[in-house]
Amino acid sequence: MSFWDELKDLFKTDDQKDDEQKRKLDEAKAGEDELEKKLAELDAKFQEKKVEPVYDLDALFPKDSGLKEIEYSPRTDEDIVSSATKSVDFDIAKDRNKLESDYASSVAALEKSKNQAGKSLKESYRNLENVYNELRQKAENDAIKRGVARSSIILSKLADLDEAKMLSAGEIEGAYQDTIGDINTKINSLERDKDNALAELDLKYADELAKNIADLKAERDDVVAQYEKYNNTIREKQTKYETQRQSNIEKFLKEKEEERAAEEKAQEAYEKEHGYQGEKLAEYQNRYNLAYDFYMSLSPDIAVDALKSATNMKYYLGNYYDKLLSVLNSRATNVSGTKKKYF
Repeated sequence: MSFWDELKDLFKTDDQKDDEQKRKLDEAKAGEDELEKKLAELDAKFQEKKVEPVYDLDALFPKDSGLKEIEYSPRTDEDIVSSATKSVDFDIAKDRNKLESDYASSVAALEKSKNQAGKSLKESYRNLENVYNELRQKAENDAIKRGVARSSIILSKLADLDEAKMLSAGEIEGAYQDTIGDINTKINSLERDKDNALAELDLKYADELAKNIADLKAERDDVVAQYEKYNNTIREKQTKYETQRQSNIEKFLKEKEEERAAEEKAQEAYEKEHGYQGEKLAEYQNRYNLAYDFYMSLSPDIAVDALKSATNMKYYLGNYYDKLLSVLNSRATNVSGTKKKYF
C-alpha cells in the first residue's frame, strides 16, 4: 500500500473501513468458492484411496440361529371323513356279512327242513297207500274165502278202509302243513330279525362314524396345537436371537469405530508432531500450494480474514492450515515495512 493510500485511510471513518473490508471479502469469496471446489475434488479422490475396513457381519454374527420350525400339514376334514368312512365301512361290512351269513345259514337249514318235510309227506303217502292196499287186499281175500266177495259186508268194510285212508291222508297233510307253516314262520321271523339287526347296524354305523370323525378331528387339532405351540416358542426365540444379534452387531461396530477414532486421534497427534508422511504428505502439500497461491493473490489486509471465514479450509488443509495462517499473518504484519496485524 502506497503512502497516499495509507494517508487516505487516515481520513476514512470506521464504518467506511468496515464496508470496504466487507466488499473485499465478498469479492474474495468467489475465488474462495472455486478453491474449495478444487480442494473438495482432491479430497474426494484421496478418500477413495482409503481402504475402509469391511466386516463379514453374517459370518461373525450368523443370521441363522439354527432354530427350525416344524412344517406340518394338518389333515383336511375331507381326508378325515374319507378315512373314518373307510374304517367304519370295513367294520360294517364284516358285521353285515356275518348277519347275512347267519341268516342264510338259518334259512338254508329251514329250507332243508321243508324239503325233508316234503319227502316225509311223500313217504307217508306211500306208506299209507301200501298199508291201505294191503288191508284192502286182505279184506278182499277174506271175503273170497268166505264167499262173500260181493256182499254188502265186504263193500262196507272196503268203504271204511277208504274213509280211514282219507282221514289218515288228511292227518298227514295237516301235519305237513303245520310243519311247513312253522318253518315259514321261523323264516319270516329270521327275516324280520335280520332287517332289525341291519337297521340297528346302520344306526351303530352312523354313531360310530360320527364318533370316529370327531375323535380324528380332535386328534388332529391337538397335534396342530402342539406344533403351533412349539413353533411359537421357536419364533419367540428367533425374535430374541435377532434382537440380540442386532445389539451385538451395533456393539461390535461401535467398538470398531471407537478403535478407529482412537487410531485416527493417535495418528493426528503423531502427524501434528512429526508431520505427514508419504502419499499423504504429497497430497496436503498440493492442497497447501493451491491455497497458498489463492490467498497470496489477495491483498494482505483481507487474506487472513478470508482464510479464517472459510470454515472448511481447516479440514482441507489439515496441519497446513496453521502454517498458511502464519504466513498470511506474517505478510499482513510486515507488508511495506509497517508493523500491522489483521484479524
